[in-house]
Amino acid sequence: TPESELDPYDRKVLATFLGEDGRITAFPMQRKKFEVLLRHALQAFEPGGVWTEKEMNERLKRYSDDVATLRRGFVDTRMMARERDGRRYWRTDSPPASP
Repeated sequence: TPESELDPYDRKVLATFLGEDGRITAFPMQRKKFEVLLRHALQAFEPGGVWTEKEMNERLKRYSDDVATLRRGFVDTRMMARERDGRRYWRTDSPPASP
């Protein structure tokens, strides 16, 4: 989502918690603010895709070194789902087609 399309609250949160390089500098304690960062990082994952944990980590590295917090956040907020064994992840707004 281009920044111009974000609401003022989201823009303010991103300005507060992202460095000049676009990486997350800290994770806010407030869930609402954390969800803004999660939506920002979700852009790394196209709808309909499926990723292994390793692929998730590679994509999330551009946002933060703490990839586990982001992965867990996606699942906790139901922005993404994962198989029970954690081997595959996908966006909940666009579940993958069944094999």
